[in-house]
This record gives sequence, structure tokens and C-alpha cells, in this order.
Amino acid sequence: MKVLLVSERFPPVWGGSRMYYYEVARRFPPAEMKVVTKRVDGHAEFDAREKFPIVRRFEVWDTADYRTLLTKYPGYMAYLTGELLRTGADLVHSGDVYPAGIFSVVWSRVFGVPYIYWSHGEDHTLLAASRFRKHVLSLVCRQADLVVANSRFTADLLRRSGVREDRIRLVTPGVDIERFSRPVETADLRARYGLEGKRAILTVARFSPRKGYDTGLRALRILRDKHPDVVYLMVGKGEDKPRIQGLVGELGLEGRVRWAEDVPLDDLVRHYALCDVFLLANRADRDQHGQVDVEGFGMVFLEAGCQAKPVVGGRSGGTVDAVEHGETGFLCDPESPEDFARALDELLSDPTLVRRMGEAGKTRALRDFGWDLKADEIRRLSTEVVRARRPRLAYRALRALWSGTGS
Repeated sequence: MKVLLVSERFPPVWGGSRMYYYEVARRFPPAEMKVVTKRVDGHAEFDAREKFPIVRRFEVWDTADYRTLLTKYPGYMAYLTGELLRTGADLVHSGDVYPAGIFSVVWSRVFGVPYIYWSHGEDHTLLAASRFRKHVLSLVCRQADLVVANSRFTADLLRRSGVREDRIRLVTPGVDIERFSRPVETADLRARYGLEGKRAILTVARFSPRKGYDTGLRALRILRDKHPDVVYLMVGKGEDKPRIQGLVGELGLEGRVRWAEDVPLDDLVRHYALCDVFLLANRADRDQHGQVDVEGFGMVFLEAGCQAKPVVGGRSGGTVDAVEHGETGFLCDPESPEDFARALDELLSDPTLVRRMGEAGKTRALRDFGWDLKADEIRRLSTEVVRARRPRLAYRALRALWSGTGS
């Protein structure tokens, strides 16, 4: 079996879906998996370390309208079709609607090459504002041999878009257990952030409205007098950071907030380890164009769980699969700072509850969310699709000619 994974989202730029693709790809046998993605800063050094082949020829356009499809996609599709044949792919994994999903539909209809589409929730909510994009997304999902949904929330969106139940497979993201569960030292970080004698609430996320940094700050203000030793450590960067920095001043929380940016991936575990409670006050956020940005799953909850930290999140999107409410932490009304304050207060007031929920989160993460388990499931689904639908004879002949084998 040979698999071609096509997506513009791939490391060394990190994020939820990028991490998902990478962790699965690197666990396939190297001879089975090839990734086609875009060029980003630092990609040459990153690619040289990987055992599976990575081709960097992706171009991503700000718009995906009729003009783009007619003027820019044909030449790019010709190149990718050549890559499909060079790979000898039996199966395509499509990580985006544009252009990977569109090309996958064409390859499926013309060559009979099956494909699996990966859906993360926000593909539906962000594209729903455009009738054209919504139609294309629906086509890509309905034509796929299988669609991998990252959460029950996403699976429900797929059903509503007309995808048959028997073509939906729920495979949540996982966590790098080896990296995030290892014991670490945090004394230098506590000194760096001035946490001696303090307890810390931690958020690790990009600064965007749906991550709910503002809600977390308002919850902290409610708890300011009851828990004077608690500070809020924010790890991340993004376009919404200036607004959040301004809000800190408005709420009079200057001495209660710590900032961190550009934390190396391997150093994140130490930040999880030094906190007492992990918080992501996520919510659905609608912009001026009607696009809704939503948390598709929330891998950070699992990463915190690996360090036995209780978690608090918003009951929005796919976080209901990442947080086991009442067991590994709490899910709160995403629009209510008061609800988040109650959950945080319950944990900050009860060290026994902190330990119990933290240990439950660690047990669950290690038992159910290791990347090896997730990659095995994706590989099993891939094999299932390849066995069920073989590419057309014409494609197999072209593939043989392209490879120069003549067979």
C-alpha cells in the first residue's frame, strides 16, 4: 500500500491538525507514506530529519473562488497528478478542501483512486459563510471513501452535510506520551516567571478570540481576592494578543499575569508541569463575514493531562471528547466567566480534587490517546479502503509507465 497525504498544513509550523498529520505520517512504514505540502521557514532542516519523504511544492491562495479554480489550479493539479503517479499511490489522504480535496475528487472520478478526507470541525464552520465553499466542502466529504472526524462534534457536522453514516470514522487526535509524560524540572521556570510562593493557571494557545483568554482573565478577576496567590501564565502568540494585554490593564490584573512566547515544543512539557490547573476557556467565535471559528478537539487538554494536571475548558466544539467532565476536569459555559470562576475555585480550594482529577486525566491520556494507537487505526482504515476499491486499469497502466517499470 502506498499513501499520498496532501495538505498545506504540516510542520515545522505547528498546530492541532498539523501535529495530527505529522504524528500519524511518521508512524506509517516510510515506504508507504509520502507527504506533499507547502514550503515554510525551516522546512529543509525539518524534512532532513524525517524517514518518510516530504515534497514541498504547495502554493496556498488567499481566495478559493471560481477565478482561482480556473486560472491557478490546472497547472498545479498537473504537477500533483504527476506526483500521484510517481508515488504509485493506491490511496490519497486529503488534509484540506482547497486544493487537496478538489483534486482528490477529480482523481477519484477520473482514475478511480480512492481517498480519505480528514475533517477537523472548523472546515465546516469556517466555510459555511460562503455558499460556494460550503458546496465544495460538501462535495469533497460526500465523495470520499471515508471521512475521518476528529470528534463527535465534527461527526455530527458531517452527518448534517449529507455524509453517509457508514463513511464516517471517529478517530480523535492523540498525544505524544513519551514527550509529555516524562518527569521534568521546573525550578528555573518558576524563578523566570516569579512563581515562588504562587500557584499558576496555565493556558497554551494561539491568541485568537475563540481561545477565550479574555474569559479566563475575567474569571481570574472574580477570584482575585479569594485566591491572592494565583497567577495566570499565558503561553502563545497571535493577532489577538494586543487586545488581551489591554484587557489585563483594564481589569487591574497587571501583577497577576505572566507571558511566554516562542516556547520550544520540547519545553512545553515543563510549562505544563509547573502549573496547578490548565485552562482553555474556548468558545465559538463568529467574525464579520459570518465564519465561525471553533475548537475542533483540544489536544492541549491531553498534553496537560500527561503531567497529571486537572483541566478546565469550554463546552464548545470537540472539547467534550478531550475533557471528561467531572473526572479529568470541568467543562463550562463558554460565554460565562462566572462558570469558569466556579470551576477554578473548586479546584483551587481542594488539593485532593486537583490530585484526583489530574491522575484521572493522566490515566486516560496514557490509556486511550497514544499516537501509536491513533496511527494504527488510520493505517487500518487505509488498508480497508484500498482493499475495497482498486484504482482503474488506465491509472495502473499510467502509474507503471510513469515509474518506468513497464509492468
